[in-house]
Amino acid sequence: MKNKILSIFICMLTIMSCKIDDLNDSRKVIKEVSSANLLPNAQRALFNQMVTHGVFQQHYRLFAQYLAGTTFVDEETNYTDLKSFPTNNWSVFYKDVLSDLDLASTILQDEVLGGLTEEARKNRIAIIEILKVYTYHVLVDSYGDVPYTEALNIEFISPKYDDASDIYTDIIARLDVAISDLNDAHSSFGDADLVYDGDVSKWAKFANSLKLRLALRIADVDATKASAMASEAVNAGVFTSNEDNAALAYVDEQPNQNPAWFEIVNRGRTDYVAPETLVTTLLSLNDPRLPVYLDENVTPYVGGVFGDKNSFTNTSHISDEVLNATQEGVILDYAEVEFLLAEAAERSLVGGSADAEGHYNAAITASNEYWGVDSAVNTTYLTNPDVAYTTASGTWQEKIGTQKWIALFNRGFEGWSSYRRLGFPALPVTSVANNPVPRRVTYPIREYNTNNNNVSAAASKIGGDLLTTKVFWDAN
Repeated sequence: MKNKILSIFICMLTIMSCKIDDLNDSRKVIKEVSSANLLPNAQRALFNQMVTHGVFQQHYRLFAQYLAGTTFVDEETNYTDLKSFPTNNWSVFYKDVLSDLDLASTILQDEVLGGLTEEARKNRIAIIEILKVYTYHVLVDSYGDVPYTEALNIEFISPKYDDASDIYTDIIARLDVAISDLNDAHSSFGDADLVYDGDVSKWAKFANSLKLRLALRIADVDATKASAMASEAVNAGVFTSNEDNAALAYVDEQPNQNPAWFEIVNRGRTDYVAPETLVTTLLSLNDPRLPVYLDENVTPYVGGVFGDKNSFTNTSHISDEVLNATQEGVILDYAEVEFLLAEAAERSLVGGSADAEGHYNAAITASNEYWGVDSAVNTTYLTNPDVAYTTASGTWQEKIGTQKWIALFNRGFEGWSSYRRLGFPALPVTSVANNPVPRRVTYPIREYNTNNNNVSAAASKIGGDLLTTKVFWDAN
């Protein structure tokens, strides 16, 4: 009997061994992945993170005061607890975006492209570089000093933090190389590219428009370099219409809906309402985007007090159009470019102050057109004495800053960044804790657990890991 049991046991081990060997067979392993597979993964992760909103995902819209709270007041609208936002934000950009882009770039060096030319390979590498530059600039603008030179190297388990200004210098140089490498006489990724369907000329416009944005970012710390960059970008060709916008389409099918819709509408969240500053500003200007941005669930419109608990029922809601499952995600658009050109004119970086009004009007028009405002209504709006460039009150910073903030309503990161640079509109301190608008995102707790020496050194260098610490270009 013992021998029989032993024989059965040996037989079972043999069968299990065969099964394990079969499971470990290299034929079961995906040996290759193409750059054309990695690109859309990275693009989707990037756009989703820039677009999403939720107590754990992303707080940029709250930093720009485009939303007021009803529930998570202390956590979000008093800026006392950022929850998991710093960690999740950091993880998406490094793990889901940059890692995929870096791997795609590595694969492209030796990838067999079939019928594609070497010029097409060069275009693909350039497009990946442009997206890397965009992502690193968002990281720097959010946190300040961050891992860069050692960030994607697996040999550095605990990467050092690079100086934010040095990172900008390098990514600007990388952007220039990528721009020069683009050749619109040849193809790139084709329909694997979720943003421009492989249109190289569109990518060139995006890269130059991004360069213009970066030029204005550093205008207060290096006006000479900013002037050269702005001129180069404009001469090479920036966005000229909403057709050029860097946008990702969403569809009403899981899992490809707009992430903001998924986090707020689909989950039935009643945590956010329109803030008082937004409602007051739009009402005072008789802004035609008001009924587009906000629902008419209460009449007249009522804004919530930022930093206090607001009634979801008795306060204006963000509109169904803005929080729509199919609302596209945008990371850079024509309206922003025209506002940048207006600012560049006022700073005499490109043209002169006499050109500012034309760019300012073009920016507002682009925003109104995007949101479906009738052209005749837009014309009337531009003649409103409180809107018209020659009669609106305040400095050019106030005029451009206020209108740009309105136009960037559905783009929290850039709305917050514009406020930090221009200082307008005047966003209030939180009503309960009296905290001002954050100037940066704090480093992830996870970094202190896994990379403590480097993150602590970085925190000390920048003046403290605080919401009030400014990034290097923030001179406002």
